[in-house]
Amino acid sequence: MVPKLAAKGTSFKGAAAYYLHDKGASTSERVSWTSTANMSTDNPEIAWRIMAATAKDQARLKEQAGIRNTGRKSADVVLAYSLAWHPDEKEGLTREEMLLAAHASIKALGADDRQAIIVAHHDEAHPHVHVILNRVSPEDGRMLSSSNEKLNLSRWAEAYERGRGKIYCEGRVANNEARQMLGEFTRAAKDRPRHLHEREKGLDKSPQAQRVKERERGKDSALAAKAREMNKRHRDQWDKLRTDHRDRRAAIIAQTKTAIAKARADMRATALPIWRAMHKRHFAEQRLFKTREQRVTGKIQNAIAAIKSMGAVRGDSSAQGFLGNAFNFLTSTAKREMALTQRQEVEKRTYATAQRREIKTKAAAIRTEQQAQLRDNVKQLDQERKALTSSQDQERQSLRSEWRDRNQERGESWSKINASRELRQQVAARFSQGVQRGSDRSK
Repeated sequence: MVPKLAAKGTSFKGAAAYYLHDKGASTSERVSWTSTANMSTDNPEIAWRIMAATAKDQARLKEQAGIRNTGRKSADVVLAYSLAWHPDEKEGLTREEMLLAAHASIKALGADDRQAIIVAHHDEAHPHVHVILNRVSPEDGRMLSSSNEKLNLSRWAEAYERGRGKIYCEGRVANNEARQMLGEFTRAAKDRPRHLHEREKGLDKSPQAQRVKERERGKDSALAAKAREMNKRHRDQWDKLRTDHRDRRAAIIAQTKTAIAKARADMRATALPIWRAMHKRHFAEQRLFKTREQRVTGKIQNAIAAIKSMGAVRGDSSAQGFLGNAFNFLTSTAKREMALTQRQEVEKRTYATAQRREIKTKAAAIRTEQQAQLRDNVKQLDQERKALTSSQDQERQSLRSEWRDRNQERGESWSKINASRELRQQVAARFSQGVQRGSDRSK
């Protein structure tokens, strides 16, 4: 049993058109039978439309189930995979057995509540079915997780073969044991592309042809490894580009915060002696006020000072205001003391406001510089992105050129093998004809 996952897709119509018909045609001769799961119809043409409608209704299904429609969204609602039996199992393999295996594989994926279409084909030597699965739950709209789906199918397939009494894929058993016992992640070799598989099937089975096939596969594998290394390096380069941009941006923001904090600290350090001198002067004024309050003439002096200070504070310079303040201050010690206190508080607030304004002005200048640096950082990112895109495009173009050369070289090698086979067949035919003629003459 060999399960094989296809790339996830977005169109049930496209998947149904491919698996329910012959390749590149509207006929369906390769289809042996079909079945459905978790649907009220067995008609596959109706079934895929129901699956498409379910997927489109995902948001409403979630809402009805009381599930928040949050998280990362994905349009890849179609999961398709195949289950292939060994050619030796073809004899005696029933539709019921294939259906049981398909349903068991769906359960192994944790999708036994999902809608599915099962399609059996007979266009290969090995019996196989294809499963088209809707990743969206018809009950609550949840998306089927793709985590460990390959490993789950691999473990299920091994258990399935053990249950049938014979292991056909021994490499899978070794891989699963490595995963379980050693915690190693192992991956089976990728399938050969269809066009290469078809060409290789046409080669003869001679030792020379097998050596050429292995040699060409080795070259293909080396170039494929180079492509994988290039793709990984390209991803790492993009990750580094984004990380460098974020690091530069974070450094600019951190430098701005540090600069603003330093500016505030410097201004506080500059203002501290001024505050101390102001407090010292205010304390001296309060002592002088109390000394004057001991004498009548001093009270008059304090009253005059209070009138002046309150006029400055309130902006009241009219004759009526002056006379009203004079009477209040001449008759009340508390009023005179309050006037002194208010004047001192106004002086403190005025200086504090000026200090805050100066700090705000300097901080605004620092932030303006920060914005300029951030814009320069974005420009640098844009330049680096263009340069990286250009260099990677050139590298990919170079690799495509290597693949073209590789395809041409492989084709020439296979052509030589085919020519050699044809020559051997011609020689054998001539030899056979010569033997036949000699036999006829001897008669």
